[in-house]
Amino acid sequence: MEWYADGQKLVKQNNHVDWSTTIYKINGGEYATKSVLTITNSVVDDTGLYQCFAYNEHETAMASGSVFISSVLVFEEAHFISDNFMYVVDGQVGTVECGAQGAPMPSVTWVNIPASYTGDMTTEEGTNGQSSTLISRFPIGPLYLNESREHVFTCLTSNSYAGKEYSKAQDVTVVVGYPVEWRNGTWPVVETKEQESAVLMCEFSGTPTPAVTWKRNGVSLPIVKADGTFNHVVQSDGALLISPVETGDDTMFTCTGTNGFNSVSMEIQVLVAGAVVDAVLYSTLSIGLIFLLCLIILIMIILYRRSKRRKKVDIAVSVNGTDPVYANEKALEKLKKEEEERKRAAEKAARLAREKEERERAEKELQEKLEEQRN
Repeated sequence: MEWYADGQKLVKQNNHVDWSTTIYKINGGEYATKSVLTITNSVVDDTGLYQCFAYNEHETAMASGSVFISSVLVFEEAHFISDNFMYVVDGQVGTVECGAQGAPMPSVTWVNIPASYTGDMTTEEGTNGQSSTLISRFPIGPLYLNESREHVFTCLTSNSYAGKEYSKAQDVTVVVGYPVEWRNGTWPVVETKEQESAVLMCEFSGTPTPAVTWKRNGVSLPIVKADGTFNHVVQSDGALLISPVETGDDTMFTCTGTNGFNSVSMEIQVLVAGAVVDAVLYSTLSIGLIFLLCLIILIMIILYRRSKRRKKVDIAVSVNGTDPVYANEKALEKLKKEEEERKRAAEKAARLAREKEERERAEKELQEKLEEQRN
């Protein structure tokens, strides 16, 4: 047999690490080997995973365990870490569980349980930081409601430190019943009006009797207002009373039924007539206001652009600070004079053309007379 720590083969060290091996005969002429590892004057570095390998010419077997060594002595009084209520569906087999935690590892024992259950009892060891855990379980059942709705078992846990024992007891109650189921049928819709009262029904079946809670848009009810009032009341039968109905109630409500087995949630749509009218009116007014605002902005833009063009014209016709109206009159008068001058120039050009034509005709006649005299 050989020992390993964190994958490294151990070597015996005087006054620190040592192990003994014992071989003994068992039934049928077979032999068994037992090896015990002893760590003396342990230190923090001895923390790790320890493995024991046993082998012969046919096969090899291995067992392992973790060792945690703290630089400070740790003590944690034994306490329970499991629920004290467990639930078994009627006619089915359940598992009773008791878990404890402490340092050193606590023990777990049961009292007042039938002897027939002890043979099927199992335990599970574990660690949680520097503490150890131990969970004990055994099956029970099948259990039936007509025999008893509850079965109570007592679990004991204890550990010791400095010669003193610390112990606790806990009753574990096994409840026989049925899971939660919705009884209202299909998904409901409730129609109501503002300032009226409305009742939302939410019926669940189950054993134990389900507890019913309500939410509006995911927020738990009742919602307390600033003045300390509220208009949602969960009644004893699980129904929700809304009084008075307000615009904000035009939304989705969720009811949830819960017992130890499970939780079931259903949604109820509430339609508030007044809320619809208000929403339409508000939407219409909003659209009208937006349209009016856009129209005002458009008119302001047009007026601004016109004003800007007029200003450009005034600047163009102004001369050295002259009044724009006076400058326009001067410009018209100047244009009129220019037109008259163009007209006079045209008349002068026509007169000169006529005079030239008459001179040319007179010269031609004179030439003709001279020719006749020569002949």
